[in-house]
Formats: sequence, structure tokens, C-alpha cells
Amino acid sequence: MRGKNSWCMGVILIFFVEFVNADIRINEIMANPDYDEDLNEWIEIYNDGNSSIDIKDYKIGDKLIKGGNSNGSGAIISANYFGIITDSENRVYDNFYFGENIVKLYLEGDLVLSNGGKEIILYDNNGNEIDRVSYPAIGAGEDYSLINEGWVKTSIITPGRSNEENKSSKNDYSVIEISEFLPDPEGDDDKAMPDGEWVELYNKGSKDLDLFGFKLRDNSEKEVLIDNVHSDNTIIKSKKYLVVYMNGIYGFLNNNGLEKIKLYDLNDNLIDEVSYSESKEGVSWSKVDDRWRMSVPSIAGENSDEKINNSVLKIEQFYDLGSNKAAEWGDVLRVKVNIYKANSNKNVVYLYAKRDNEKISKETKMNVYEKFSNQTVTLPLQIYPNCDNKFSDGRYDVILEGLDAEVDTAEIEVRESEFCKSESVVSEKKFEYKLLNFPTVIKLNNEFEGVVSLKNNEDSDLNVNLSSYVYRGSKKYSDENLQKIVIPSGGEINVNLKNIVREAEAGDYNFKIEILKEGRKTPYEIKKEVVISKDSTSTTENKKEKIINRITGGVVYESSGVKAKRTGIFFFAFSITLLLVYQIWIRK
Repeated sequence: MRGKNSWCMGVILIFFVEFVNADIRINEIMANPDYDEDLNEWIEIYNDGNSSIDIKDYKIGDKLIKGGNSNGSGAIISANYFGIITDSENRVYDNFYFGENIVKLYLEGDLVLSNGGKEIILYDNNGNEIDRVSYPAIGAGEDYSLINEGWVKTSIITPGRSNEENKSSKNDYSVIEISEFLPDPEGDDDKAMPDGEWVELYNKGSKDLDLFGFKLRDNSEKEVLIDNVHSDNTIIKSKKYLVVYMNGIYGFLNNNGLEKIKLYDLNDNLIDEVSYSESKEGVSWSKVDDRWRMSVPSIAGENSDEKINNSVLKIEQFYDLGSNKAAEWGDVLRVKVNIYKANSNKNVVYLYAKRDNEKISKETKMNVYEKFSNQTVTLPLQIYPNCDNKFSDGRYDVILEGLDAEVDTAEIEVRESEFCKSESVVSEKKFEYKLLNFPTVIKLNNEFEGVVSLKNNEDSDLNVNLSSYVYRGSKKYSDENLQKIVIPSGGEINVNLKNIVREAEAGDYNFKIEILKEGRKTPYEIKKEVVISKDSTSTTENKKEKIINRITGGVVYESSGVKAKRTGIFFFAFSITLLLVYQIWIRK
């Protein structure tokens, strides 16, 4: 019995080895091209099965087969697709017409096909023989093709196409769509499958398709491969679903902010994509009747029309903050928010800022009437000017509430501004500063200065850094005049900040002084409007001069007083002319 069992096992083993990956076969051989043989010989293999097969590190004889991508990847042959094996340096794709459903492969080492005939053996990456073909002597321009299960010499060259019909067949992957995804599962997002984040795909076509080697990418180009590590199966049947799990990959589906999910095929062609901007724990985004909505997860099944019963509000982004990411008293900020209204009978969303129970802004209201609707909008937030110094600088909460939803909050820093200070003076009990003097008009290459008074009411000396410069937009037109000052306890000093503008067009600009006292992260700012003049004469009749163009093309500055005198002369002349016309008319 032992000998008989051993004989049976041997037969089984021989059968297994003989038919390992029998779906991959040698299909066509071009050994004697009309073109340069060193650059134009090729072997075609074909996947006759229903599943994709990765043939990286398979062999032709003793030479490895590699894919056309980096590290030899890109060697996955989908069902009913062809692989074209060439030298790494070739002109094959310039001189032959190929079908669309091919995978470009190459050998490590030269591909040498004798015109007088040769045996070609294909091995898998475990050394198992897959296929073996012996071809005879081939005439110039002929190839050796497998047609109707028999090998023949033919002058009809069909790389990447059916040898029998000379037609290219291509799988239609446009029928695959992203149908549902779970960006924020209950518990940890990066749990191993079947828990954690997942993306569901749907095949609306009439043919089963193998997605092995396809890729999902997010907005940051992070990638998840569709394979047996991230899915129970890579074949998606007709009218059925396939679930791709992140399976331990962290941060692929963001819970906050704008995110995009994209599906690519083996050739990096985009098949489908979807964007979303917020999520709720345990709630999926589902595509129902071509509309995306938050719903109860229905993994690997028809998407649920069961709607989420709780409204969701989310503050996403603040616009119009300063370079130091802070708001100033009197600012009007734009706030990007996401609003999902469920089955609530309330219709109003409120946006405002506060600390404790004191509101520091006006209350913005928005009406939302449609139930089970989702929208992203930008709302204004008007911060009070705080001219009476009722509120102190610091961190405040921005509140988004309404629709029976959980209140969402976000912090902003609000600090002093020039909104109410005509004299540019600020008091912080223990520290005061005041702008005493600055020029309204400055001339190129002429030094000018601003004078700032600093007062230290503290019990110890105070270190203060000051800088000043002229700017317009984001560009500075003078060097920053940085000074480090030590103000003695109880002392008050005046600081001259000297600047010079060497190159600039004439026109309106801004002059800024930054004051950073010891222990403070962000500087105080004083901003004033100035005019840069190229004229050698000086005028200070107005705080802000206006630019006019003379007929000569030169640019000068004309004060409102001078302009009024010139306008008065014209008005007087015009009045006399009208009086003379009237006298002539009444005499007639």
C-alpha cells in the first residue's frame, strides 16, 4: 500500500507541476523581423484565464522577465491581456502595430531568437515550467503564431491582438466605480481588516473583472494596492461589490478637510474619483441614485438608503487671518463650514465668537431648509472693534451651532489693532507705546524716520525689539531697521527708526512698525499710509497726496489745497463766460 500511495502522490505532483499557471502561454514569436534584428525581436505571451497574474521574475530560459516600471514592477497581466517581451533597448514599438491590451516586458539580458529555429521555455518565479515551444526556421518578415491551438508560420503579424481574428480585445474598466467608503470607523482607523477604513467598489458591467494590481490613491498621492493583502478577493463579479481595506495603513482617508479618493488601472489610467470634506465616526459616505450622502455602512452590499438621523456641523478653515495667524479687533473673517442637516425641524445655523459667556462678535445666521442635505459654505464673522477695551487680547472660541447638531468649536487668537486708535497708542497696563511722528511723503534715496514712544510700567527692566519698513502687498521696499531696546523700570524713551527707499515707483505705499516686547510671541503693529515721491520738492499739505500725470509724462504730487486754487481759477473763468453769453442773448 505504501508503494502504491507513493506512486499516486508522484502522479499528482507531476500533474501539478505540469499545469502551474497554465493560463499563461507563449502565443507568438517574432524571430526574423524585416528591421534590425537586435532591436526588433519579440515574444508574445497571453493570459487565457480569468484572473490577473504577476509574472515579475518569471524566466525565458535562464533570463528574468521584468516589468517596465521601477524595480521591475508593472508585470501584471490582466485576464485576456498580452505581454510583449523584448530587449530593454528596442525599437519594437516604433515598427510594429500593437493592440491596446498589452503589458510591456523585457528580459534581463539580450533576447536572442535564431532565424534557423530554437526552443523557448517559460518558467514561473518558482522555477516551474509553464510552457515550451520549438519553432522552425523563419523567413524574413514572418512570425510563428498559435492559431486555433496549432502553431503556424504566417506573414500576418498580430502583436497584442487575436491571432485568429487579428483583433484587439480590451477589458472595459469604466464600469467600475467607487460606491461607498468609511473614512472614520468606530475605534482606530488603522485596524486590520475586516475592521478599520475601507473603500467599496461596484461593477456595473456584464463581465467579471480582475482588479489585481489596480491602485487607490488619496489627495496626498498615498497609495493602496488592490491585492490579497487588502482584499479577500481581487475579482469583482458583474453587478457585485469588492471591498478594499486599508488594513493597517494610517491616514489614507482623512477625517477632516478636503480629501479625494482616486482609482487607477494597471496603466495608471484614472477610472473613478470622489471628493469629500468631512466625516462622522461610524458613518460611511454612500452613493445612492448618483448622489453621495452620509449613511449607515452597508459593506459589500447594496448601499443603504437609511439616512443619518443627526445633523453634523464642522468648522473647516479661517480666511483673512494675518501673517501671524491672528485676527484683530474689528476684522471681518471668512469661515469655511460644512453643514449636514438630517431630520431636524430647526432651520437656522449660528456662527459667532466668544469666551466664557461673552460674545466678541456679531452672530451670523444661515437658514437651511432641505432635510438630509449636505453643503460647504463660507460665512462672515464680524469681530467687534473693542474701542472701549472691554475685551482683552487672547484666545477665543468660534462657535457653530444649530439644527439640533452637536456644537462645533475652533480657537482663534484676537489681538489689538489700529481700528479705533487715531493716535496709535496702546496700553497694556504695564507697557505702553505711541507713535509720535512719521512722514506722509517720502522721497527716493532720502532718509526718513518714524518716532515711537515706549513706556515701561513694570517693576523690572523690559527688553523690546523694534523694526520698521515700507511695503506694498507682500514686497518690502526698504530694509528692516531692527533695533533692540532696554527700557528701565518706570522709564519712558523715544526711539527714532530711520529708513531709506532706494528703488520704487511713485505712488501709495504703507509704513509699518513692529514692536515685540519680551515674553510676547507676536509683535504689536503700527501701520500708516505714505506716498513715495520722485520730485525733489517737498510738500506736506495733505496726509495723503494724489498722483497726477502732466502732459510731459512726468509724475508729480498735487496737494488738495493747490488743486482747489487751480480749480477755482477755472470756475471763475467759466462763470464770466456764462455771464457774457447771457448779456448778449438778452440784448437780442
